[in-house]
Amino acid sequence: MKKALTICFAAALCTIALKQKVNAQAIGYNSVANLDHIVVDGVIIKEKSYSNNNEISGSPFYLEDWTDGVLITENGDSYKTVLKFDVYKNQLVVPGKDDEPALVTSEVKTFSLGDMTFAKGFPAYEKATAKTFYQVLNVGNTVLLKRQIRTVLEERDISGVVVAHKFENGTGYYIYKDNKITGISPNKPAILTALGDKPQMADYLKNNKINFKSDADLGKLFTYYNTL
Repeated sequence: MKKALTICFAAALCTIALKQKVNAQAIGYNSVANLDHIVVDGVIIKEKSYSNNNEISGSPFYLEDWTDGVLITENGDSYKTVLKFDVYKNQLVVPGKDDEPALVTSEVKTFSLGDMTFAKGFPAYEKATAKTFYQVLNVGNTVLLKRQIRTVLEERDISGVVVAHKFENGTGYYIYKDNKITGISPNKPAILTALGDKPQMADYLKNNKINFKSDADLGKLFTYYNTL
């Protein structure tokens, strides 16, 4: 992926006019296909109705509530709506016909969820592929990425029979640089090691109070690194 990816989508998200905004009810996880398709501003949406799934406890979504966002496709089409990001399936869901939840089937390049920006197209890493969406915490040649992870755990009774399933939530941080992804722990020693080729970083951390549990602070730190 070209380095320009994280530069171009940030500007695009700021210039999109309001296309559609719909209030919808919260949705469950299982889906029953309805093969109708609609096109909204070039974005293809596959109509699906969702029903609650009691077999897996917890939520597959990044945020449980419908949230304002913008979708930008590989063709450059944009669509402003409310949406949900299914982390487990790496899918986007929007309100469709008659306010029924619908699956976005266009190839989405970037999207926003509130004030957060997500993108795909990064190199494969561990179980993530080039189609996996990451949250992008800064713009520049060296980018800090964040990924929420959902796995399904089985709960068994004393005889070993599976009696329940539940989502387990995880979070990973990664550095994207020179078309490579590297996992990193979001703490001072790990970041100093990763960004140690710029000696100014040690002085910056001494003179600035950085909360390493804050994505905003981590983004600012990498933004500064890109200016050196």
